[in-house]
Formats: sequence, structure tokens, C-alpha cells
Amino acid sequence: CLSAHCLLEMAAITADEIAAAHPFDEGIELVRPPPVGERYFAVHAYAADIRSKPFEDQFVYQHSNRLCMVGVSPHHPLVTKGSPPVKISFDVTEKLSRLDNKPSGKAKRNSQWLTENSALCIVTCADGAQYTLYSCVRGQLYEVNERLLSHPELLAQKPESDGYIAIISPKKHESDTCTAHLMVRTKYEEHVRARAAQHEAAAGAAASAAATQTA
Repeated sequence: CLSAHCLLEMAAITADEIAAAHPFDEGIELVRPPPVGERYFAVHAYAADIRSKPFEDQFVYQHSNRLCMVGVSPHHPLVTKGSPPVKISFDVTEKLSRLDNKPSGKAKRNSQWLTENSALCIVTCADGAQYTLYSCVRGQLYEVNERLLSHPELLAQKPESDGYIAIISPKKHESDTCTAHLMVRTKYEEHVRARAAQHEAAAGAAASAAATQTA
């Protein structure tokens, strides 16, 4: 049974690489595959406005092998603000680092246990802004994406593939319900649209108020 990490490696080849290896006749358009999350994960769930912080959204994509891939939503400020991530720390407290997670054996003994609210890492952007990212589901920490240590920009550039944060393994008896508290994709998309409308309305009202004061 393949882990989500292996599936990401399998999906790394791009349509351009395929075209280079197997050239097509001119005029024939190469059909590009859907994003990795669409191809390999059966459950797409989202946590919105985490810790009551607007736009700080994350996703949990669950594979049929129970493993959950956790990452930042494309609507998270890490992706949308334009200030790139420059540093990621898996030291979530003075005494706890996610890098110390050392699962062993088929049962992944000695894995760190996570709740829905467990911090996974702290990200610093070029403008000095910091964001704490969370597990969003209960389970054993299977792995963190250590590639982010040297390439933190992947969080913003490829949040749903190479820029994932961690892989979490829920308990077997909880695997079917571990994302029940999160939004399904359709509900999340509705939330994003409603939030954007509210944000635009508030910004418009603030601009009108400012114009009235200066008039």
C-alpha cells in the first residue's frame, strides 16, 4: 500500500516532461493531468479560518490507505499575499520538535501523537509575518516534509503537492471519521466565496467612511 509521499513522487513528472520524452504531432494538444490531489486522494477536506484567523485555511487530503496529507490551502495568506516563505521551523515548543519524530516498525511505534489542534510548524515570510500551521486531524505523525527546510517557497508555489506539510496516520477505527469535523470541498468553496464578498463589502465601507471624513 503506497504512502502519500510515494504517490507525490510518482506524480512529479509534468506534462512538459512527458511531451519531451514522447513528442506528439504538431497541432495535437497534450491533455494535462489534473492536480495530484484530484488524482490520488479520495477525501478532500478543509479547515477554514483556523484559530479564528481569517483566510488561514488548511487542507487534509486522505488516501484510501488511510494516510492524510496536510497542507495549506491555496487561499492561505502564505500563498496569496505575495511575500514568500523564507523559513520553516518544526520546533513547535522549546522542548518539542516535529523533526524528532522517529516512527519505527510497521506499526510506526514511537510516532508523535497529534490532536486536531497540534502545531506542526511555524513559517516566517519575507515581510516578517509568521504563521503557525496545524495538524487539523487526530493521528500519529507519519512524516514531516523536510524538503521545506531548504525550500520553504514550495509552501506557496506547490501547496497541494511538493509543498505539503506532513503525513498523518489516523487510528484505524477513526479513519472513516477523522475529517468529519472539517468542510467538504463544496462547502469550503461556498465559504471562500462568502468570505471574499464580506471582505470586499467591509473594505468598501471602510473606504467610504474614510472618504466622508476627508471631505
